[in-house]
Amino acid sequence: MALEFTLKSSSTHSTSQRQGCMIGLFWIGTNGAYLGIPSFAPTSGLALSPAGLQTLGPESRAWAWSELQDVKVIGVPAEPTLGERVESVVSGLLAFALGGTPGLRDMPDMMTVELGTAEGTIEIPVASGTSAYSRQETALSRTLLTRITQGTASPAVMTEWWNETRTSAILPSHERETVLQRWLAAQGTWRRPGSEGAVCGPTTTPPEPE
Repeated sequence: MALEFTLKSSSTHSTSQRQGCMIGLFWIGTNGAYLGIPSFAPTSGLALSPAGLQTLGPESRAWAWSELQDVKVIGVPAEPTLGERVESVVSGLLAFALGGTPGLRDMPDMMTVELGTAEGTIEIPVASGTSAYSRQETALSRTLLTRITQGTASPAVMTEWWNETRTSAILPSHERETVLQRWLAAQGTWRRPGSEGAVCGPTTTPPEPE
């Protein structure tokens, strides 16, 4: 049983920033698309736009996609083993018994985004939206992120989806995978102007995760 993270009121978040939906390794909402979810830590988080990536916080830093050689997300929470599933169920029941809400967490697990730049590898912490991503969901997300980095996909596909659906529901894993597959297929032969990446045709089958 995956424990989903839900954004709650915080001094570091406006109401609009908390309105959104987790799809794969991304968070899409009123303010745009992010890798991970806008976390409670004001210096943690990474926003995506057609122009590039930008860290959140008072000392924000930005990179154009053309400046990035590679973007990887490591430390992604994986589907639990049978023993871990039992532990999660027990923890959820205990939380419920103590007056909490099973399936929802107050604090997220953290992942690391590795940016390959001319300066070397830069690591940025981001918050995960669930305690257990499926292998397929992680693989689809990484495929989309690779295409965005290479210039054969755009984060605009995520914000366009949000503007059409405006959903703030916690979607089950199989529905999130379906949305990711649609995003990948919708990009088709799109190519960012000025990018040198090979044009990718439509596909819904990502490579197996490492």
